[in-house]
Amino acid sequence: MIDGETEMIIDGKTYKAGPGDFYIIESGKLHGVANATDKPCSYFAFKWR
Repeated sequence: MIDGETEMIIDGKTYKAGPGDFYIIESGKLHGVANATDKPCSYFAFKWR
């Protein structure tokens, strides 16, 4: 996370993150991310193979 706050659902569980936090997701796990507030948020997403 660069700025703002997000909520991510990973395999049915909800997690929250803010600036400086990371989400690490196991390959094949169903996931989705959403802005947790009405303020802008920004983040980087990386994919390893």
